[in-house]
Amino acid sequence: MSSIRAKGATPSIDSLHTRANALGEGLQRTLTGVLAQLECGTRGPSALAEDLGLSRVIMSRLLNALDRDSFLEVLHRVPGPESMRGFLSAAQQRGADDDCIRLAHGSVDGFEVFIREVFGTRSALDAFLSANSPEARDRFEMSGRQAVFKGMSELHGVRADVWICTLVVTPGEGGVERPDIMAIHGAVGVRQLRPDVTVCFGYLGAATGTRSGTNRSNRELAMGKVDLEQFYTNPPAPLDIADIGGVPTWTLKTTSPGRNSLVDMLRVDVAKSARPGDGTVGKDSGDRSKPVRSLWALVDLPAARLEFDVILAPEIASRVRPAYRVYDTAIRGVAFPNDPNREIDRRAALEQIERLGENRSALFCDGFPLYREMVEHASERCGLNLAGYEVFRLRVQYPVYGWQFCMLFNDPDE
Repeated sequence: MSSIRAKGATPSIDSLHTRANALGEGLQRTLTGVLAQLECGTRGPSALAEDLGLSRVIMSRLLNALDRDSFLEVLHRVPGPESMRGFLSAAQQRGADDDCIRLAHGSVDGFEVFIREVFGTRSALDAFLSANSPEARDRFEMSGRQAVFKGMSELHGVRADVWICTLVVTPGEGGVERPDIMAIHGAVGVRQLRPDVTVCFGYLGAATGTRSGTNRSNRELAMGKVDLEQFYTNPPAPLDIADIGGVPTWTLKTTSPGRNSLVDMLRVDVAKSARPGDGTVGKDSGDRSKPVRSLWALVDLPAARLEFDVILAPEIASRVRPAYRVYDTAIRGVAFPNDPNREIDRRAALEQIERLGENRSALFCDGFPLYREMVEHASERCGLNLAGYEVFRLRVQYPVYGWQFCMLFNDPDE
């Protein structure tokens, strides 16, 4: 005999917000009331933890949560129910009023029921709360990115400290509309975690803006004449090269999995008369009928940070205003901002583009001390003088593998 679990009506989002606000208010009011009865309650998390014999981390989180102006933020930041019960038990032993303790236990019990019966897990509740709090949303997104980085590193058997994508853009034979683009890209601090997994990287199409990724007719593989190894922080990665489907692909030979067995692998190529991806200006950028140009970076392997620099010639830089978008490429591949069908693939853009101007001394990369010298050397070998060029920087912590990080450059005079 089968049984069917009865289900009540699904609560509306508004009703969940109302309940969450009430729970946050109750927790803040009752727990603050308990703290007010403790001599150490106003002396900070260290004194509170020492006096109650509890974890400083938990006490710091509790005090931080109770100091929020938003009840939803209170709910998002408080420790778990068991941690709060531990605090109440210790507070009662230090002489807190029994009625205050009872009221606070009621608030904690209500919080636990809300998690269990409505969302199932605390992480699901946090995801719901993040939609209504920019601060919580950013924190939740970053936590998710970090978890993806850890998981992808284990699955792919490799991780990198930094993925570098540096694009130097100068007018080509077709003028500013068809520029020449020198690209430096690759990884710094690569560590192979699993010798049984093949690790490879190739040209990303960041410079050409073509759907095929690599156009051999307008692309000069500069690796032969631009040697970057003298600028590496770690030994050069042992690599095999192969042409796979018309795309030069480098495969990492097996290296030691030890924590100190880090290697670097960077390559240079030049796209002549490239056509950066066309796009349509977003609703937050003015007239949607005007086209924009976009350049993007993707990471070929899990990396803890993306350093994406676009260095524009003065005649191009003076005409642009940058914008930033992030796309998921998992289903539909590389995105072009002019395609309205790709709006569904946009993801949260937590970062902002920095306009560093002509100050080349600002070209630095944490963990890669010779970054500026490398960019200047590669530019010089490719016949470029960076005097007057402007730098636009995007720094992304835990860039999600498979996401496309785009800089859009709109010409306001078009």
